[in-house]
Amino acid sequence: MFLFCFRGVIDAEDQFMSTAILAAMRSRDPKFQVGACIVNKDNVIVGIGYNGMPGGRDDAFSWGKDKNEYG
Repeated sequence: MFLFCFRGVIDAEDQFMSTAILAAMRSRDPKFQVGACIVNKDNVIVGIGYNGMPGGRDDAFSWGKDKNEYG
């Protein structure tokens, strides 16, 4: 958990980037944690997401960092 000590109002772009960064923290991938915040033309958040396995399948993939033939 973290706390912000901020005075004033943040602009919309900073809010959207902060939302994406926070969403990325939900990823269990130890190497690439990616978050997204989708915003419409009226600056309304319409979607938030992060990289991961399909719902209920997080334990089906090891998320290991072991080298293999693909990386």
